[in-house]
Amino acid sequence: MMRNKIPILAYHKTGIKFDWSGTWSTPSQFSLHMRYLHAMGYRTCTLKEAITGYQPKRVAITFDDAYESVYTLAYPAMKKFGFRGTVFVITGYVGRNNSWDVNLGFRRWGHLSWDQMREMVDDGFEFGSHTETHSDLTRLAPDVVRRELASSKTTLEANLNSPCRYLSYPFGRTNTSVKHLAEAAGYEAAFTIAAGKRGDVMEIGRMGVYVTDLLFDLKAKLGLSGHILGNAERSKGRFINFFSNGTTIINRLKRSKGRKVL
Repeated sequence: MMRNKIPILAYHKTGIKFDWSGTWSTPSQFSLHMRYLHAMGYRTCTLKEAITGYQPKRVAITFDDAYESVYTLAYPAMKKFGFRGTVFVITGYVGRNNSWDVNLGFRRWGHLSWDQMREMVDDGFEFGSHTETHSDLTRLAPDVVRRELASSKTTLEANLNSPCRYLSYPFGRTNTSVKHLAEAAGYEAAFTIAAGKRGDVMEIGRMGVYVTDLLFDLKAKLGLSGHILGNAERSKGRFINFFSNGTTIINRLKRSKGRKVL
């Protein structure tokens, strides 16, 4: 498994509305994390810096799915300390609710608008692709994967007037074929969740952050608690991410019945 010299954290949504997935953080929890990073002397860096070199006290902060709470809650908390990050966008759902997601309770969360993203770009944030529809790329035909990767990349670049260099695989799932297609589509690097492959720029690991995480867990994700606890955090991330398979299974069943999932 690839262990980045500079830690890369992966957040999702922030808010007070409960989500059974666990892939969220409360506003107070997220603010506490940012205050802790600042107090410990950390500064945020770009993904390029995180994967190509090492500087002490650096961390890369990423957000998957591009929920609106990134703008309303996370962004202000980061600005207080001069922090910046990278947001991975599902381009087919910009400004819409997350109807792509299957969750207990059928709750819905909104996604960022183009205007919100443009403001964040002007303030130093970077945006990458999380594909067009958040489908499991390993379950799609190659021509559909190509369309998902190309469409999301060109849509982001056209609307944000900035290059889209990076990809985050939906559900963290990839394989050799998908990685080759991502590279052919022009992505410089691609990211999964929790695990990665050593030396593989198209499968770079990140540390997922969850609502159950305390500062103790954050320290382990940053590599401040030794290899054993760091590996425990990776295992926890794989366990939590496993349950996202429910969305892929149900959406696949819908497609098999001829329903449109968008």
